[in-house]
Amino acid sequence: ISMTLEILSRKVIIIEIVMCIAIFAVAMAISRFLTRPFDKVTGAINEVKEGFTNEALQVPDYKETEHIVDAFNQVLHRMKVLDESREEFVSNVSHELKSPLTSISGFAEIMMAGDVPGDTVVDFSKTIYKEAQRLISLVSDIIKISELDEKQCITKLFFIL
Repeated sequence: ISMTLEILSRKVIIIEIVMCIAIFAVAMAISRFLTRPFDKVTGAINEVKEGFTNEALQVPDYKETEHIVDAFNQVLHRMKVLDESREEFVSNVSHELKSPLTSISGFAEIMMAGDVPGDTVVDFSKTIYKEAQRLISLVSDIIKISELDEKQCITKLFFIL
């Protein structure tokens, strides 16, 4: 009886070890299956962070991931709108700055040539001054926009915290 108990005891220990290993393997497989949608979301976020994509994400596996994906897609849409606005702003600013600079450069070049009568030099100087004031005004407006944007970002951050 004691020998049988000893054999059974060893077999029970072996069965317990095998069961623990099997349970651990099944738990790992199930956890990997359950976290796969979150890995997709993480991968998409990393792609956006690296600048490789701007496509909407679709992961309809769980309600939780649907909520996260909806929020992510809204943020992505907002980023697209802001990027388009930034590109338009840069284009407009470049054009607005280039016009007075071209005018100043042209009039100064003509004046440097030295073939300009005295009364025309005064007119050219007035034009150069007017265009320089226009540039100063444009740069001042850009600085004001930047300061307003910074204050708005700080205010949003304050309300988030």
